Amino acid sequence: MDIKKKIRRKIELYNFKRNHRGLYVDGSLQLRLPKYISCGSNIAIGENSKLLCWDSYNGKKFETSPSIIIGSGVRITRNLTIQCANRVQIGDNVLIASDVFIIDYNHGNSPLTKNYRDNPLNISGGGGVTIENGVWIGNNYYSSKCNNRGKKYSGCWFCSNEKYSCILSCSREPGSCY
Repeated sequence: MDIKKKIRRKIELYNFKRNHRGLYVDGSLQLRLPKYISCGSNIAIGENSKLLCWDSYNGKKFETSPSIIIGSGVRITRNLTIQCANRVQIGDNVLIASDVFIIDYNHGNSPLTKNYRDNPLNISGGGGVTIENGVWIGNNYYSSKCNNRGKKYSGCWFCSNEKYSCILSCSREPGSCY
């Protein structure tokens, strides 16, 4: 990375922290279009995390702006990646363990294109991804608008392994895997 890019990233991160009082972030936090990211108070985001918003793809601007909303009292261990082209909302007092990936779009599934990058991003349908208050997400969890299925969970504990994403303990559908 060239020196100008490093300086821009440092200034961007400084401004982001200045605009969100009560936010602790490691210096390695990567931001893309931070104007679409809002945070509550008393938040800690660990090392090597990424908050990435996309308001266009392949030169085409989306009809709506993306939105990452992080509530108050959220703790994120490390290596979180959020990719947002629509809306990702994290409620208050959420605990997110290491290596969690949250995305609210996909590249479609048309077999008629030469490769999937040529498909337009699919951001329609549903309201993005919502993680409500008091949720605990374990290591290596993957959440998308596809496996979220528009459901909202509060006070749940999520985990993942190679085959399933599981809700281990919850007031709604405990022990279910999908």
